[in-house]
Amino acid sequence: MRECCLRRALALVNMVAREVAAKSQETLGYTAQQIVSKIERDPSAVSILTHLLEKTADLQRERLLMDVLPERFGELTHDTDTFEEEDRDFPRLANALQRCFRVAFSFVGEDIKRKVMKRYAIILAEASEELIRQYEDAFVRGPDFEFLDADDLALVKAHLLSRLSEEPDHEVLEIADGMARFMVKEDMNQFIDPLVRLAVLPQQTPLKAAASRVLRGAYNVTEEKQDRWITQRLDSWISMFEDKDRETEAETVRGIKSVFELKDPFADE
Repeated sequence: MRECCLRRALALVNMVAREVAAKSQETLGYTAQQIVSKIERDPSAVSILTHLLEKTADLQRERLLMDVLPERFGELTHDTDTFEEEDRDFPRLANALQRCFRVAFSFVGEDIKRKVMKRYAIILAEASEELIRQYEDAFVRGPDFEFLDADDLALVKAHLLSRLSEEPDHEVLEIADGMARFMVKEDMNQFIDPLVRLAVLPQQTPLKAAASRVLRGAYNVTEEKQDRWITQRLDSWISMFEDKDRETEAETVRGIKSVFELKDPFADE
């Protein structure tokens, strides 16, 4: 009889605990860890992430972006041996975590966005090259620079323009897409020149296509004065190629320039 009463009491405690947990979930929403755990178990869950974030408190959204996602991505990047089993697909999961970050970043308010970008600036100033590359390749995109203060924006631009010039790769071109909006006159040649060099490569390559896309995409984010700086620099490249009888490259740059002439009908005045 006593043992039976204990079992009933234990069952009652478990039922109450489940009800409390369910009520807590309903009131407080998902935690950052729960969201990342869900993405790891089911990378396709990124498609329902906005619904999960709607039921997540601001503090947990901030933790997701500031701590949990970057830390978990770093752990997985340094421990790829755990993905050797057939049922674990590291590239798919890594992509899902990156997409999770982008969706969450677009979902949160400006104050959290500014905290996230300040975190990137601190990483850039203090961390190792390996950690910097890992973080920015996964999580940083050009339009995000809107949420940097002036000093941090100068730091970030100096770093990425150097990387774009010295070590252009697919990842930095992904970041560069949208950066033109934040270029001042002194920056513009550093931004345009490495992209032109890639865009006129003789063979079709992913880098050539990406560089052309970044250049043409600047049309969507730049102001009129920036368009003038861009077209002036492109004119310099066209003249140089024409002087060297490199008509194919000159025509490629003319094609890029034509995008900005359509936007600014007074470019030649």
